[in-house]
Amino acid sequence: AIVVRNEAAFTARYGELPDGVVIGQYSGRLSNDGERVILTSSSTGELHDFTYNDQPPWPTLPDGDGHSLVLVEPASGPDHAKPTSWLPHAKIGGAPGEDDSTIATGSYLAWKNANGIFNDEGDEDGDLIMNFAEYAMGTRPRSPDSGVLPRPMTVRFGAEDFFAITFQKSLLATDVTFEIQTSTDLVNWITSDAFTMVSEISNGDDETAVTTWRSPAPIKSSKIQYLRVRIILAH
Repeated sequence: AIVVRNEAAFTARYGELPDGVVIGQYSGRLSNDGERVILTSSSTGELHDFTYNDQPPWPTLPDGDGHSLVLVEPASGPDHAKPTSWLPHAKIGGAPGEDDSTIATGSYLAWKNANGIFNDEGDEDGDLIMNFAEYAMGTRPRSPDSGVLPRPMTVRFGAEDFFAITFQKSLLATDVTFEIQTSTDLVNWITSDAFTMVSEISNGDDETAVTTWRSPAPIKSSKIQYLRVRIILAH
């Protein structure tokens, strides 16, 4: 059952829902900062009495990022007053009349929610690693750790030296991929599928590993001058 602020505007945005889903209009508005909510029944009295919030340990993604705040397994009768009973809906913009599917664990959205992150390009700890890259490389967004930044190197393979790049990656971030890009002028970058992974060594925590990739041609015959890593989020 849904109570809306403006039924005409709601229908224009979300379309017609089955009869009985929208049960009325609400002339007030809920606070963005959290407040007490009491749900009562005319026949059985009080059903729920709880206070929600928008700060950890409550989910933070519903605070301005467009995600609805939904109960986890509502049929199990969770305690509405506990932050752990709630998660952001997986779909931005709300999904009235649809399943309340929450964001998947191990995803960037889940990580943002758990860490109270709002800005993908923010750098709360000043270590020159933006938040999205902190997630992809398995570092903490509020603990400086610039030692994991990609760095160039050379590796010996056979009798030849090759350009290489090494960086840390998260083993839990299954929704990101890494690309090696090359350039000769720092302006035009080309994604190279020819780079070969030399090694991927776990840090012993089952969460992160250090990986090293080398160029396809030896240094003496290569035109490569610059390397960088591009991180892509799967949608």
